[in-house]
Amino acid sequence: MEYFKTYQEVLSMEPNELQTWLEGFNVTLPTEIETIEDMQDAARKLSILGSNFAYINSLSVYAKNAVRVEKRKGKDNKETYEDMIDRENAIHSSADNIKMLYNCLSRLITIKQEINKEINISNPYNK
Repeated sequence: MEYFKTYQEVLSMEPNELQTWLEGFNVTLPTEIETIEDMQDAARKLSILGSNFAYINSLSVYAKNAVRVEKRKGKDNKETYEDMIDRENAIHSSADNIKMLYNCLSRLITIKQEINKEINISNPYNK
């Protein structure tokens, strides 16, 4: 799968093809973080999600502009205009999904850090 495409390539995709392609920007979140390796994997995924969000969010701006262009073409362009609205919605929804994944993973990391702090505070050997 080719991840990063130009906005022209993205906005020329069929809406369902675009939706499938956008799903490739999601990552599977861990259910828990227990080890150093888990934390490293979470940090890597956090970085990927941040990069993916920035890319998809920039595509959203191009999609919004493309919808406006198609609308100005008039009634004879209804199908193309509606397809562009579908593309814009898919891109916007994907950005929201990536942002949610990022926030969930960030919160999971924070919870693990807080648990580790509590363990260190309550450990009598650390005093």
